[in-house]
Amino acid sequence: MWFKQLQLYRLSSTIDRCQLQQQLAKRAFIGATALEANAVGWVAPNRYQPQDYVYAAENSWLIAMHSEEKILPSSVVKHFTDERVAEIEASEARPVGRKERREIQGEIAEQLLARAFSRYQTIHAIIDVEQGYLWLNQTSNSKTERFLKLLRESVSAIRIEPIKTRTSPIVAMTEYLAGGAPWPYQLEDDCVLRANDNSEAEIRCKRHDLGTDEIRQHLKTGKQVVQLGLNWENKVAFVLNEQLQLKRLSFFDVVEEKLDSVDATDAAALFDAQLMLMVTTLRLLIDDLLRALDVESMAAPSASGVKEPVLATDVEMVN
Repeated sequence: MWFKQLQLYRLSSTIDRCQLQQQLAKRAFIGATALEANAVGWVAPNRYQPQDYVYAAENSWLIAMHSEEKILPSSVVKHFTDERVAEIEASEARPVGRKERREIQGEIAEQLLARAFSRYQTIHAIIDVEQGYLWLNQTSNSKTERFLKLLRESVSAIRIEPIKTRTSPIVAMTEYLAGGAPWPYQLEDDCVLRANDNSEAEIRCKRHDLGTDEIRQHLKTGKQVVQLGLNWENKVAFVLNEQLQLKRLSFFDVVEEKLDSVDATDAAALFDAQLMLMVTTLRLLIDDLLRALDVESMAAPSASGVKEPVLATDVEMVN
Protein backbone atom coordinates (compact mmCIF):
# COMPACT_ATOMS: atom_id res chain seq x y z
CA MET A 1 0.00 0.00 0.00
CA TRP A 2 2.47 2.62 -1.21
CA PHE A 3 1.31 5.86 -2.82
CA LYS A 4 3.19 6.75 -6.00
CA GLN A 5 2.16 10.41 -6.16
CA LEU A 6 0.49 13.04 -4.01
CA GLN A 7 -1.93 15.89 -4.58
CA LEU A 8 -2.62 17.71 -1.32
CA TYR A 9 -5.75 19.56 -0.21
CA ARG A 10 -6.84 21.16 3.04
CA LEU A 11 -9.97 20.03 4.84
CA SER A 12 -11.65 22.98 6.51
CA SER A 13 -14.62 21.16 7.99
CA THR A 14 -15.12 18.51 10.63
CA ILE A 15 -15.77 14.95 9.51
CA ASP A 16 -17.39 12.15 11.45
CA ARG A 17 -16.06 8.74 10.47
CA CYS A 18 -19.34 6.89 11.03
CA GLN A 19 -21.29 9.38 8.93
CA LEU A 20 -18.59 9.28 6.25
CA GLN A 21 -18.89 5.49 6.12
CA GLN A 22 -22.65 5.72 5.67
CA GLN A 23 -22.47 8.44 3.02
CA LEU A 24 -19.85 6.68 0.94
CA ALA A 25 -21.82 3.43 1.16
CA LYS A 26 -24.80 5.22 -0.41
CA ARG A 27 -22.64 5.96 -3.46
CA ALA A 28 -21.03 2.53 -3.65
CA PHE A 29 -19.68 1.54 -7.03
CA ILE A 30 -22.13 -0.19 -9.35
CA GLY A 31 -20.89 -1.26 -12.75
CA ALA A 32 -22.09 0.48 -15.88
CA THR A 33 -25.18 -0.92 -17.55
CA ALA A 34 -25.20 -1.95 -21.19
CA LEU A 35 -26.26 1.56 -22.22
CA GLU A 36 -23.93 3.49 -19.90
CA ALA A 37 -20.53 4.66 -21.10
CA ASN A 38 -19.06 4.95 -17.61
CA ALA A 39 -19.71 4.52 -13.91
CA VAL A 40 -18.07 5.75 -10.72
CA GLY A 41 -18.51 5.08 -7.01
CA TRP A 42 -16.80 4.14 -3.76
CA VAL A 43 -15.29 0.76 -2.92
CA ALA A 44 -13.68 -0.70 0.17
CA PRO A 45 -10.05 0.53 0.16
CA ASN A 46 -8.89 -2.60 1.97
CA ARG A 47 -10.04 -5.78 0.25
CA TYR A 48 -9.57 -7.68 3.50
CA GLN A 49 -12.30 -5.52 5.09
CA PRO A 50 -14.88 -5.39 2.25
CA GLN A 51 -17.61 -3.74 4.35
CA ASP A 52 -15.49 -0.74 5.35
CA TYR A 53 -15.62 2.17 2.94
CA VAL A 54 -13.50 4.12 5.44
CA TYR A 55 -10.47 2.24 6.75
CA ALA A 56 -8.73 3.70 9.81
CA ALA A 57 -4.99 3.67 10.53
CA GLU A 58 -2.71 6.02 12.48
CA ASN A 59 -5.39 8.69 12.98
CA SER A 60 -6.12 8.76 9.26
CA TRP A 61 -8.81 7.30 7.03
CA LEU A 62 -8.20 5.50 3.76
CA ILE A 63 -10.93 5.75 1.08
CA ALA A 64 -11.08 4.63 -2.55
CA MET A 65 -12.98 5.67 -5.67
CA HIS A 66 -13.51 3.08 -8.40
CA SER A 67 -14.41 3.95 -11.98
CA GLU A 68 -15.36 2.11 -15.14
CA GLU A 69 -15.04 3.57 -18.61
CA LYS A 70 -16.25 1.80 -21.75
CA ILE A 71 -13.70 1.77 -24.54
CA LEU A 72 -15.51 2.75 -27.73
CA PRO A 73 -13.24 4.51 -30.24
CA SER A 74 -14.99 7.05 -32.45
CA SER A 75 -13.30 5.50 -35.48
CA VAL A 76 -15.13 2.21 -34.80
CA VAL A 77 -18.49 3.98 -34.53
CA LYS A 78 -17.75 5.84 -37.77
CA HIS A 79 -16.81 2.63 -39.56
CA PHE A 80 -20.08 0.86 -38.74
CA THR A 81 -22.09 4.03 -39.37
CA ASP A 82 -20.55 4.36 -42.85
CA GLU A 83 -21.43 0.73 -43.58
CA ARG A 84 -25.07 1.22 -42.48
CA VAL A 85 -25.41 4.42 -44.50
CA ALA A 86 -23.97 2.72 -47.59
CA GLU A 87 -26.46 -0.16 -47.21
CA ILE A 88 -29.42 2.23 -46.97
CA GLU A 89 -28.29 4.31 -49.95
CA ALA A 90 -27.75 1.18 -52.06
CA SER A 91 -30.99 -0.60 -51.12
CA GLU A 92 -33.26 2.45 -51.16
CA ALA A 93 -31.54 4.38 -53.95
CA ARG A 94 -31.52 7.64 -52.00
CA PRO A 95 -28.99 9.75 -50.13
CA VAL A 96 -28.89 9.74 -46.33
CA GLY A 97 -29.10 13.26 -44.88
CA ARG A 98 -27.18 14.66 -41.93
CA LYS A 99 -30.00 14.28 -39.41
CA GLU A 100 -30.64 10.66 -40.37
CA ARG A 101 -26.91 9.92 -40.28
CA ARG A 102 -26.67 11.31 -36.73
CA GLU A 103 -29.59 9.10 -35.69
CA ILE A 104 -27.92 6.05 -37.25
CA GLN A 105 -24.66 6.94 -35.51
CA GLY A 106 -26.46 7.12 -32.16
CA GLU A 107 -28.07 3.72 -32.71
CA ILE A 108 -24.73 2.19 -33.70
CA ALA A 109 -23.02 3.66 -30.63
CA GLU A 110 -25.68 2.15 -28.32
CA GLN A 111 -25.34 -1.26 -29.94
CA LEU A 112 -21.56 -1.23 -29.72
CA LEU A 113 -21.55 0.13 -26.15
CA ALA A 114 -23.23 -3.03 -24.89
CA ARG A 115 -20.33 -5.10 -26.29
CA ALA A 116 -17.48 -2.71 -25.51
CA PHE A 117 -14.57 -3.58 -23.24
CA SER A 118 -14.20 -1.59 -20.02
CA ARG A 119 -11.23 0.14 -18.45
CA TYR A 120 -11.22 0.16 -14.64
CA GLN A 121 -9.28 2.34 -12.23
CA THR A 122 -9.15 2.75 -8.45
CA ILE A 123 -7.89 5.97 -6.88
CA HIS A 124 -6.98 5.88 -3.19
CA ALA A 125 -6.90 8.86 -0.86
CA ILE A 126 -6.08 9.43 2.78
CA ILE A 127 -7.91 11.83 5.04
CA ASP A 128 -5.30 12.87 7.59
CA VAL A 129 -7.49 13.55 10.60
CA GLU A 130 -4.51 14.59 12.70
CA GLN A 131 -3.33 17.37 10.37
CA GLY A 132 -6.53 18.16 8.49
CA TYR A 133 -5.36 17.31 4.98
CA LEU A 134 -6.54 15.16 2.10
CA TRP A 135 -3.80 13.20 0.31
CA LEU A 136 -4.80 12.04 -3.14
CA ASN A 137 -2.80 9.30 -4.86
CA GLN A 138 -3.32 10.99 -8.22
CA THR A 139 -2.02 14.14 -9.95
CA SER A 140 -3.96 14.13 -13.21
CA ASN A 141 -6.17 17.24 -13.16
CA SER A 142 -9.16 15.52 -14.78
CA LYS A 143 -8.98 12.51 -12.46
CA THR A 144 -8.50 14.55 -9.29
CA GLU A 145 -11.46 16.74 -10.26
CA ARG A 146 -13.57 13.64 -10.79
CA PHE A 147 -12.57 12.33 -7.36
CA LEU A 148 -13.30 15.64 -5.62
CA LYS A 149 -16.62 16.00 -7.44
CA LEU A 150 -17.78 12.58 -6.24
CA LEU A 151 -16.54 13.24 -2.70
CA ARG A 152 -18.39 16.56 -2.50
CA GLU A 153 -21.55 14.99 -3.93
CA SER A 154 -21.32 12.12 -1.45
CA VAL A 155 -20.49 14.22 1.60
CA SER A 156 -22.22 17.58 1.34
CA ALA A 157 -20.70 18.88 4.59
CA ILE A 158 -17.11 18.39 3.49
CA ARG A 159 -15.06 21.47 2.59
CA ILE A 160 -11.99 20.87 0.44
CA GLU A 161 -9.66 23.74 -0.38
CA PRO A 162 -6.33 24.09 -2.19
CA ILE A 163 -3.32 24.55 0.07
CA LYS A 164 -1.90 28.08 0.05
CA THR A 165 1.72 28.83 0.89
CA ARG A 166 3.44 32.17 1.38
CA THR A 167 6.48 30.88 -0.51
CA SER A 168 5.68 29.47 -3.92
CA PRO A 169 7.17 26.09 -4.87
CA ILE A 170 8.91 27.79 -7.82
CA VAL A 171 10.74 30.26 -5.54
CA ALA A 172 11.75 27.53 -3.08
CA MET A 173 12.92 25.09 -5.75
CA THR A 174 14.93 27.79 -7.54
CA GLU A 175 16.64 28.70 -4.25
CA TYR A 176 17.37 25.02 -3.55
CA LEU A 177 18.98 24.52 -6.94
CA ALA A 178 20.98 27.74 -6.72
CA GLY A 179 22.24 27.43 -3.16
CA GLY A 180 21.70 23.83 -2.16
CA ALA A 181 18.70 22.20 -0.55
CA PRO A 182 18.50 22.61 3.26
CA TRP A 183 18.11 19.62 5.55
CA PRO A 184 16.06 17.41 5.49
CA TYR A 185 16.30 17.62 1.68
CA GLN A 186 18.96 16.67 -0.83
CA LEU A 187 18.90 17.30 -4.55
CA GLU A 188 18.31 14.32 -6.80
CA ASP A 189 19.34 14.28 -10.47
CA ASP A 190 16.49 15.78 -12.48
CA CYS A 191 14.78 19.13 -12.85
CA VAL A 192 12.89 21.32 -15.30
CA LEU A 193 13.92 24.95 -15.83
CA ARG A 194 11.62 27.45 -17.50
CA ALA A 195 12.34 30.90 -18.87
CA ASN A 196 10.56 33.68 -16.99
CA ASP A 197 9.33 35.40 -20.14
CA ASN A 198 6.77 35.01 -22.88
CA SER A 199 8.82 32.32 -24.63
CA GLU A 200 8.45 29.90 -21.66
CA ALA A 201 11.41 27.99 -23.08
CA GLU A 202 12.19 24.88 -21.01
CA ILE A 203 15.32 22.93 -20.20
CA ARG A 204 14.72 19.36 -18.98
CA CYS A 205 17.47 17.58 -17.10
CA LYS A 206 17.20 13.90 -16.29
CA ARG A 207 19.89 11.82 -14.59
CA HIS A 208 22.03 14.95 -14.68
CA ASP A 209 24.43 16.48 -12.16
CA LEU A 210 22.51 19.54 -10.99
CA GLY A 211 25.59 21.22 -9.52
CA THR A 212 27.31 21.99 -12.83
CA ASP A 213 28.21 25.41 -14.23
CA GLU A 214 25.76 24.76 -17.05
CA ILE A 215 22.85 24.61 -14.61
CA ARG A 216 24.04 27.69 -12.73
CA GLN A 217 24.29 29.61 -15.99
CA HIS A 218 20.65 28.85 -16.80
CA LEU A 219 19.69 30.24 -13.39
CA LYS A 220 21.76 33.38 -13.98
CA THR A 221 19.87 34.04 -17.21
CA GLY A 222 16.62 34.13 -15.24
CA LYS A 223 15.27 30.64 -15.68
CA GLN A 224 13.20 29.31 -12.77
CA VAL A 225 12.80 25.79 -11.47
CA VAL A 226 9.30 24.40 -12.06
CA GLN A 227 10.11 20.78 -11.24
CA LEU A 228 12.81 19.37 -9.00
CA GLY A 229 13.83 15.93 -7.79
CA LEU A 230 14.35 15.83 -4.02
CA ASN A 231 15.34 13.30 -1.41
CA TRP A 232 13.79 13.62 2.07
CA GLU A 233 15.92 12.34 4.97
CA ASN A 234 17.31 9.58 2.74
CA LYS A 235 13.96 7.86 3.18
CA VAL A 236 11.74 9.08 0.34
CA ALA A 237 12.58 10.43 -3.11
CA PHE A 238 10.07 12.46 -5.09
CA VAL A 239 9.69 15.11 -7.77
CA LEU A 240 8.11 18.36 -6.63
CA ASN A 241 6.47 20.63 -9.20
CA GLU A 242 5.08 24.15 -9.36
CA GLN A 243 1.56 22.93 -8.51
CA LEU A 244 2.76 21.52 -5.17
CA GLN A 245 2.35 18.00 -6.50
CA LEU A 246 4.68 15.19 -5.47
CA LYS A 247 5.31 12.75 -8.28
CA ARG A 248 7.35 9.56 -8.58
CA LEU A 249 7.28 8.88 -4.86
CA SER A 250 9.80 6.20 -3.97
CA PHE A 251 10.36 4.79 -0.49
CA PHE A 252 13.94 3.76 0.26
CA ASP A 253 14.96 0.42 1.73
CA VAL A 254 15.54 2.05 5.12
CA VAL A 255 11.77 2.57 5.28
CA GLU A 256 10.64 -0.73 3.83
CA GLU A 257 13.04 -2.66 6.08
CA LYS A 258 10.78 -1.74 8.98
CA LEU A 259 8.35 -4.30 7.56
CA ASP A 260 10.80 -7.19 7.95
CA SER A 261 9.20 -8.29 11.20
CA VAL A 262 5.77 -8.65 9.57
CA ASP A 263 4.71 -12.11 8.38
CA ALA A 264 4.82 -11.74 4.58
CA THR A 265 2.37 -14.62 4.19
CA ASP A 266 -0.30 -12.70 6.15
CA ALA A 267 -1.54 -10.35 3.43
CA ALA A 268 -3.98 -8.52 5.70
CA ALA A 269 -1.32 -7.82 8.34
CA LEU A 270 1.13 -6.70 5.67
CA PHE A 271 -1.45 -4.29 4.24
CA ASP A 272 -2.02 -2.78 7.69
CA ALA A 273 1.68 -2.45 8.40
CA GLN A 274 2.46 -0.85 5.04
CA LEU A 275 -0.39 1.61 5.42
CA MET A 276 0.63 2.64 8.93
CA LEU A 277 4.27 3.00 7.91
CA MET A 278 3.37 5.04 4.83
CA VAL A 279 1.07 7.37 6.78
CA THR A 280 3.60 8.07 9.54
CA THR A 281 6.39 8.64 7.00
CA LEU A 282 4.43 10.86 4.62
CA ARG A 283 2.91 12.85 7.47
CA LEU A 284 6.41 13.92 8.57
CA LEU A 285 7.48 14.61 4.99
CA ILE A 286 4.40 16.74 4.27
CA ASP A 287 4.81 18.63 7.52
CA ASP A 288 8.44 19.48 6.66
CA LEU A 289 7.51 20.49 3.11
CA LEU A 290 4.63 22.76 4.10
CA ARG A 291 6.67 24.40 6.85
CA ALA A 292 9.46 25.04 4.34
CA LEU A 293 6.96 26.73 2.02
CA ASP A 294 5.41 28.66 4.93
CA VAL A 295 1.91 27.25 4.59
CA GLU A 296 -0.85 29.60 5.61
CA SER A 297 -2.03 28.49 9.03
CA MET A 298 -5.45 27.11 9.76
CA ALA A 299 -6.56 25.06 12.71
CA ALA A 300 -6.80 21.41 11.73
CA PRO A 301 -10.39 20.12 11.87
CA SER A 302 -11.27 17.73 14.62
CA ALA A 303 -13.03 14.44 14.04
CA SER A 304 -16.12 15.40 16.05
CA GLY A 305 -14.78 13.73 19.14
CA VAL A 306 -14.41 10.35 17.43
CA LYS A 307 -11.34 8.56 18.70
CA GLU A 308 -9.88 6.33 16.06
CA PRO A 309 -8.60 2.87 16.94
CA VAL A 310 -4.88 2.29 16.64
CA LEU A 311 -4.16 -0.83 14.64
CA ALA A 312 -1.94 -3.31 16.43
CA THR A 313 1.41 -4.00 14.82
CA ASP A 314 4.88 -4.89 15.91
CA VAL A 315 6.34 -2.72 13.18
CA GLU A 316 8.63 0.02 14.44
CA MET A 317 7.18 3.34 13.32
CA VAL A 318 9.23 6.10 11.74
CA ASN A 319 10.35 8.66 14.32
